[in-house]
Amino acid sequence: MKLIVQVPQEVLLEVNEAASYYDAKQKGLGDKLYDDFENTLYVIEKSPRSFQQINKNFRHALLTKFPHLVVFRIYSTQILVNKFIHAKKHPLKRHK
Repeated sequence: MKLIVQVPQEVLLEVNEAASYYDAKQKGLGDKLYDDFENTLYVIEKSPRSFQQINKNFRHALLTKFPHLVVFRIYSTQILVNKFIHAKKHPLKRHK
């Protein structure tokens, strides 16, 4: 059974904030972040268990071109993205 990736509105807001930050640094960089995020979600959907398990509930995937993590949890019917965070910030808050 194929699991579908669900991205809550709060996580999309985190992605939008990061994209706005990158666009302020260089025009078009925010679009590249969106592309990298979408590609990472695609890979998560295809092979969710291939990513490192952080604790018994969460896994994370590092974006290819940006230093951001997609923190997610696998359920029986879906994959739920819990957070989108900068890889070098908030190391203790990744799985709360």
